[in-house]
Amino acid sequence: MKRARWGAAIGFAVFLAGVLPGAAFAGSPGSVHLADADAPGMNLTPAQQQKLAALESASRAQSHDLFTQLQQIRGKLSDLYRKYDLDVAAATRLNQDLNRVQGQLLDQRLSDQQQLRRILTPDQFAQLQSSILRRPHPGEGHEGHDHRDQGWNSQ
Repeated sequence: MKRARWGAAIGFAVFLAGVLPGAAFAGSPGSVHLADADAPGMNLTPAQQQKLAALESASRAQSHDLFTQLQQIRGKLSDLYRKYDLDVAAATRLNQDLNRVQGQLLDQRLSDQQQLRRILTPDQFAQLQSSILRRPHPGEGHEGHDHRDQGWNSQ
């Protein structure tokens, strides 16, 4: 059980490290699979593991709520766009709501990034970044590919 929790904590750290585009929580940038997250040499302390697990739990709950809101707003907007007589005022309000919720997701992402850096040491963060850059993305059939030349690296 401890090993599984440690792996999940590392996995979330990899997600938060955010150098990969993707779809965490059904669409958030920076997603990775937890199976890819067992970065060697991280040497997390039990306190770090606990803090990462707490951050993951809070972030997932908040992200889930925001993505649910996004789906609802997009559904309403889609309904409006299917009608010939477009209610421009309603569509404008929904666009504003969509922008507000997307902004909240970006703000959450920034907060998560700040917290990740408070949990990991600079060396651990560098190790995590190095591990991510060497990992293939979905659909790539080779190991050890360096993604810095493709703009994946956020540095």
